[in-house]
Amino acid sequence: MINKTILVLAALFAGLTITSSAHAERPALLQTALNPPEPMPTYRHTVFIKEDDFEGTARIDPTQPAGQRVALINATLAADDPELAVLLAEADADPMDGFWCHEMAELVPEQVTEVRRSEQTITYGFAPTPGPDSDEDDVKFMKNLTGEIRIDEATQTIASVRLFAKRPFRVSMAVKIKAFDMQATCDALPTGGSRLVESTTRIQARALFRRLEQLEIKRVSDVELASFEGE
Repeated sequence: MINKTILVLAALFAGLTITSSAHAERPALLQTALNPPEPMPTYRHTVFIKEDDFEGTARIDPTQPAGQRVALINATLAADDPELAVLLAEADADPMDGFWCHEMAELVPEQVTEVRRSEQTITYGFAPTPGPDSDEDDVKFMKNLTGEIRIDEATQTIASVRLFAKRPFRVSMAVKIKAFDMQATCDALPTGGSRLVESTTRIQARALFRRLEQLEIKRVSDVELASFEGE
């Protein structure tokens, strides 16, 4: 079943140090990618999630009334399982949660580092400061990660994000992270901004003398414009 301790760890992101010239503030291209124009539209979409032994697929329609926004397609949990009910209720309450790649803007500080450049993209490194709600363990976790964000120059949107640990580290006396790697790919939308295509998080940890491993996958597909105030 889903390991809640590791899922909490997987939700924590952090920073980077890579050789190159640092900017005193975000470059204009990165700033545009992280701040698409308002208002943001809503999209119907299909979400697939795999966490440990759980797999599930659901169709999300944000335009429907509360309680009717999530249509379960299939799941490895029984339809009357309380844990499944919680997952569906959370998705119904915030149907666009995790859809937009620019929501990662909170992780990227003003100072970034250009680490790679190709004909189509520029990749920046960043070392984010902990959020206001971060506790001591969160801070330790974030300080031990490396992150990169790749921007598509043509669309001025986020193309991918990667967050990973270069070496094992401890977040507390009881928890040691042996390996952490989160990779997310994104796709530009015609209405502006970019949406998640797939995110994969791999974690190996040791907690209270137990080895914990998790592969978490999320995919977003069959995207369809639902409503757009700008139309």
